[in-house]
Amino acid sequence: MTDSREIFRSILAGYGIFFRNLLRFFLAAIIIALTAAIIAFPLWFLAIQHTALYSWLLIACTLAWLAYRSVRRRHLPVLLFRTLHAGGILLAVYASVAAFIYGAILPGILSAALGLLLFGLLIRRKPKRA
Repeated sequence: MTDSREIFRSILAGYGIFFRNLLRFFLAAIIIALTAAIIAFPLWFLAIQHTALYSWLLIACTLAWLAYRSVRRRHLPVLLFRTLHAGGILLAVYASVAAFIYGAILPGILSAALGLLLFGLLIRRKPKRA
């Protein structure tokens, strides 16, 4: 037969484990929130106050990431091809939206058609080798 003290100890131990895990959860959430704030606040400040610097920083980080991926995977031609196509698609979409906003219908249609063509080239299937 179990003693009432043993039952009381096991209940307290269960509550202790529960509150310890709850404290760990809140500490992890606070650490994640602080890390996010440390990363996001300078980027937000640069994007609002120093837009040119932010743009150059974004371009440099993107190029560094592409260089890292190309060295790591050794697929530089494929990666550059896809990146140029994706950039061309974004540029064509931007140009078509800008053309439609300013009332230039024909350039907008041509830009949209170019974007669709580039998108089709990007997603086309390669034939399987026999």
